[in-house]
Amino acid sequence: MRYLVYHSKDPSDMVKMLNDDNILKEVNLKNYNMVAMVEALNTNDVFMVTNHIEKPWWENSEIIKHYINTRSTSIGDIIVEFDFKTPAAKAFIVSGLGFKEVKLKGGK
Repeated sequence: MRYLVYHSKDPSDMVKMLNDDNILKEVNLKNYNMVAMVEALNTNDVFMVTNHIEKPWWENSEIIKHYINTRSTSIGDIIVEFDFKTPAAKAFIVSGLGFKEVKLKGGK
């Protein structure tokens, strides 16, 4: 499965969303930078390969394309699951305890 990874433009989102009660239910991608396209099995794998562990995350083999060298994926960032065969995409926000599905509005 392919995924697009978006990082929040506002670093304070990470702090605001530490509490799951503050997790957004709808996001506007204009407030995020697209940072990567990833081939992975699921959102957990996407999260793992877009984090600096032993090397910069953009050097991981699962990264198909990265757009900017940036920080690791964290709370408040968006992972969009997509398939070229179907127009519908599922989007997930990284929360303090996993991922929550969100609706997308506007953006890229």
